[in-house]
Amino acid sequence: TNRSDCCGNIIKKFRVFVSNAPVTDFNAIGNVFEYNNSSGMPVGYVQDITNLNLNGRYVSICVDNGATAFPLTLSEVKVYGCVSSSNPCLNNQNPS
Repeated sequence: TNRSDCCGNIIKKFRVFVSNAPVTDFNAIGNVFEYNNSSGMPVGYVQDITNLNLNGRYVSICVDNGATAFPLTLSEVKVYGCVSSSNPCLNNQNPS
């Protein structure tokens, strides 16, 4: 969720990674989602990323604001997953 109190339209481009090691570079290979909008993410906008069915210890969000030095200003990030790799999430299983 983008912040609703300020900083509207600052976030223009970011990538989400799921991996077994932290990702700190926007240009790293293996992103699972990319947001790219030259107008920026609207204030209070909620971006749902669903049905990825991936394994990894880390969820990384890397931002690319071009020549500006704006930080990533999200108000909320929720990550859901299933605990057991031997029994992946089933359609009716609640994520933890």
